[in-house]
Amino acid sequence: PGSAPVGLPDESGVIALRPDSRELLDARTGESRWHREEADGPGLGCPLEADGRWDSVWAGADGRVRRIASGTGNIVWSRDAGGPAAGPPVVVRGAAGAASVVVALAEGRVVAFDAAVQCGGVE
Repeated sequence: PGSAPVGLPDESGVIALRPDSRELLDARTGESRWHREEADGPGLGCPLEADGRWDSVWAGADGRVRRIASGTGNIVWSRDAGGPAAGPPVVVRGAAGAASVVVALAEGRVVAFDAAVQCGGVE
């Protein structure tokens, strides 16, 4: 099983997460821009604009939430959410404009992470 691809709002591409790899496909041609053979597992994703660029955030079936750089496919940060997600993550902005990634877990809890940095997860 795979995951639903995430289209980047700047129309630069579509990120596909598969059980054994992730890939950025060019939005116009469908050609692969990068491909990473890493077992992120199936997950649910959403686009994220932070630090002046579009990336994607994935909530994996393995209970981890990952921010993936759209330009390289590298994992910007990966955090333990404490369990599998019930749905795709949601990006919310506070009054000061800082982005947080919010994930509802299958067990009924909600967790949030600072979207810009790799530390700072809160429940």
